[in-house]
Amino acid sequence: MKNLFLPLFLLVLFTGCKNTYSDIELNTNPYDEAYEGPKVARIGSCRTIPVTIGSSTVPQTEVHVFPTTDLYQQLKLYRNGVHIKTMNRHSYAPVNPSETIMDEHPVTGITYSYEVSLTSDQSETQLSDAYDHLTQL
Repeated sequence: MKNLFLPLFLLVLFTGCKNTYSDIELNTNPYDEAYEGPKVARIGSCRTIPVTIGSSTVPQTEVHVFPTTDLYQQLKLYRNGVHIKTMNRHSYAPVNPSETIMDEHPVTGITYSYEVSLTSDQSETQLSDAYDHLTQL
């Protein structure tokens, strides 16, 4: 009986442990909804630019974005959690280390919270960390 116990014990031990890591996958695709890695875009700075339209001057906010990948088709800008603008890329060629996207309708004296995301083939990355900016002329 002892001679049968050890092989049976080892069989049960190895059979029970064989699937320990087989169902674990590392998700490195930032366009997948289940992605939990680092943000793929960040806002480095914002600045208000006065723009003259006719006889009046209105503010526009220039948002400087730093994507960590060149593999995107669009850059989306969100103001206070609402999508306000999309900037299209026309190729997957390498880009400058930063992109600039404009908020053309901010109101002077208001602080806005900006976020950005990247899109590729109808999929969107998670939003960047928020960047607060006070619109001043």
